[in-house]
Amino acid sequence: MALMECDPEAGTKEVEEPLSKLPPVTSKAGKKKFVLFGVCLAALTALAIGLGVGLSSRNSGTQNPQSTGGGSNSDTGSAVDKTGNNVNVEESVVDETGSSGTGKDNDKEPVQPQDPIYPILETAVVNEPEDTPTVAKALAFNVNVQPFSTDVLTGYSDCDDLETDIEMALKFGANKIIAEQSERECKDYWYRPIPYAEMEDAAIAAPTTMSLSSPGKGSKETSYGTNNQVEGVEEADAIQSDGTHIFMAYGSEIVVIDLDGIVVTKEKIPSPTEDLNNDSKVMDSDIIDAQPKSMLPIENDEISISSLLLNGNRVVALAHKYDYKARKNVSGGTTMAFIYQFDILSKTPLTLVHQEEIAGRYKTARAIGKHAHVVTSAYINTWGFNSALYRCSNKMYKNMTNDEYFAAATAQASESAPVYASGVMVDLLGEEDGTVSSCQHIVQINSMMSGSVSGMESAMTSRKAFFSRHNQILNSFHQVTSFDFTSDANSLKATRNKAGAFMNQGSVETYASESNLVLAGRGWNYNEDSSYDEYTMLLGFTLNGVEAKPSAVGEVTGYLLNSYSLDWWNGHLRVATTNSQKGSMVPKEGDATSMEWVVTSPSTSQVTILEYSGKEMVITGQINDLGVGERIYSARFLEDKAFVVTFRQVDPLYALDLADPKNPVKKGEVKITGFSNYMKLVQSNYLLTVGQEADETGRTTGLKITLFDVGSLDEPKEHDKYVEESRSYSSAQYDFHAFRYLEKSKRLIIPVSTYVNWQDPEAVNFDGFKVYNVDATNKIEPSASVTHANDDNWDWCYSQARLPSRSMVFDGKLVTFKGHSVRMSDDLETPEMVWDRNLDEGREKRKSYCWRWW
Repeated sequence: MALMECDPEAGTKEVEEPLSKLPPVTSKAGKKKFVLFGVCLAALTALAIGLGVGLSSRNSGTQNPQSTGGGSNSDTGSAVDKTGNNVNVEESVVDETGSSGTGKDNDKEPVQPQDPIYPILETAVVNEPEDTPTVAKALAFNVNVQPFSTDVLTGYSDCDDLETDIEMALKFGANKIIAEQSERECKDYWYRPIPYAEMEDAAIAAPTTMSLSSPGKGSKETSYGTNNQVEGVEEADAIQSDGTHIFMAYGSEIVVIDLDGIVVTKEKIPSPTEDLNNDSKVMDSDIIDAQPKSMLPIENDEISISSLLLNGNRVVALAHKYDYKARKNVSGGTTMAFIYQFDILSKTPLTLVHQEEIAGRYKTARAIGKHAHVVTSAYINTWGFNSALYRCSNKMYKNMTNDEYFAAATAQASESAPVYASGVMVDLLGEEDGTVSSCQHIVQINSMMSGSVSGMESAMTSRKAFFSRHNQILNSFHQVTSFDFTSDANSLKATRNKAGAFMNQGSVETYASESNLVLAGRGWNYNEDSSYDEYTMLLGFTLNGVEAKPSAVGEVTGYLLNSYSLDWWNGHLRVATTNSQKGSMVPKEGDATSMEWVVTSPSTSQVTILEYSGKEMVITGQINDLGVGERIYSARFLEDKAFVVTFRQVDPLYALDLADPKNPVKKGEVKITGFSNYMKLVQSNYLLTVGQEADETGRTTGLKITLFDVGSLDEPKEHDKYVEESRSYSSAQYDFHAFRYLEKSKRLIIPVSTYVNWQDPEAVNFDGFKVYNVDATNKIEPSASVTHANDDNWDWCYSQARLPSRSMVFDGKLVTFKGHSVRMSDDLETPEMVWDRNLDEGREKRKSYCWRWW
């Protein structure tokens, strides 16, 4: 099959070089480097977007997203190849790329149809008016998508099999596009039909002299560790300390200061190498230029450090760059792990030991001793593949009937899918030389759903919702990269391990204990009547040194809030989830011409307990009907107990007894106004929480700190609370590393931001930290504050880099980090400034591009 080239004057013409002559991607089977397939991928201009996409979205109420054109797959005249191509048995055979071709020069036998391991998507339904019979039509590709089950844990012993599955998933997505486009009528901005003959091409300050050794006041407590979820599992963060030095990620620099505020070193991490930016393994620049300009990221030559890990004298900087011109243009970005060795006596205190390139955007990382586990998420950019199938924006389809378009688009997808699949392989798993050496720990591609097979078949043939949810099996790839960051560069590269999974949504929650790591992603299960329920799909990995091995799968009803909704204790995984409300549009009572939304099933939450049984996570017990009509705002598991907060207008705090995993029990509850976002057990029997106060209608009124007495699970009660005035909040409500509680002195340190009424001339905005006395024997009350920004310095000249809000205490002295500054105060009761470091000191508006404090 020849490549097609778009010519504005002559139309579409063949290119002499066939696809089979193009050098393929290098893989375990010995493929060479990947290059762009030569098909014409037209990009959308603003006019074409208005005509082809904007109108189709605007017309979605009547345009059927599942309609198909002609083309059939009769029982006697066709077969299906391993990647879903419809093949005429009498006239065609299958070449090595999976595309159909004539059998004159090929002695291979045609692939015969086989029983699918999963219902084949054979039909789509035209969404006709109610008085029109429903008609099923053939899809472009018959593809087998296995369900989410223990079978997916086997991984891929041969990377060629993974590449074949990626090709299959691309065709699965193409089915939806081709079905939708095959009966689409292209219209202009005024909804006038456009004759295909008239279609145009689419283009798509130095510290003070006061020293740390000067006498302080009050408590001499020290606390500088990260506020981790699990004891023994260190979480990566942008600010770390070894007790004598503080390491900060600030933009593209690692800034190291001592406890006297002196900058020991600033180390700018390397930019991607020239080879990385101009790697021959990337897609050709034509595909980059074909992207609609609105999809392209803002140009930024610098990499930004997201987090740091610290172990002994080794510092790992985890940085990210999102750039279509970088090697990872299919996966939308690259995470770089830079491993430095710190030596205060050296002329260059930070020495780069090794750097590691990881596909995808940095999400989180854990360190268990000297072993790091970095989680990244790569959005799979399938625009280059999908855009060539859009009918109204590609001149190659002009003047075609519905059946002709169906055939042409099917051929286009069939030809380009193998090449695109090769590119995805190299981008996600390729080594520096382009080889893909191991796929053993890559979870097999699956539908991320389970449930009734007959219900799923019904959904596929009668529900447009099925395609809208599941046409993007390759939405994202989530990877766990493990390595020993105390070893030398050669050993690190030889022993590091990659594991991961493709999922149909872009965000997953990560939980790690000392022996297990869990990725939790959203999925759906279909019922017998083709209705669906929300489910969280759980992928368990066993952690053993530098290895993260897929070990178990499970599922629970509902969706998670965050990683604190997961917990591993005593051989069981506990999960807190919420199911969204369900409803439908029905005619208003007494007015058949109007419709109204009616809730048929309210939202509800639950806690589920699972244990590992072989490769499966099996449910042993469950507590249901928590906060009916509400959703979870926070959850905290504490060994054999758990506490869950739900909210809509009031805040029920539920106390749960999980001692018996087969019979968990909801004990007591307390209902108060407002809600809690984060909970921590303090002083043995009290829950200290941070959240928002609210009135009786559920409208939030300001930052709220609450102390709950949970000594009796049967009767939890609000012991005390404190509410900040004005419009106030704390980043500790959602960034739990900003929360610091001092057990010895019973103090809470959190960042606080307050915005006052601009009409009040006496009011002053505040952005800094506050210290609260939180002793169960007394009232909660603020004891001190540290200002980082107010009305006086909002408009100073700052860089784009920012520090997250953090606090540390060294021998009773408070160090706070926020925005662009670091400050040490000499005491927690009546703090006076010891030193103040502006990380953008000397930045002048006349010479630099300036950002405000925010």
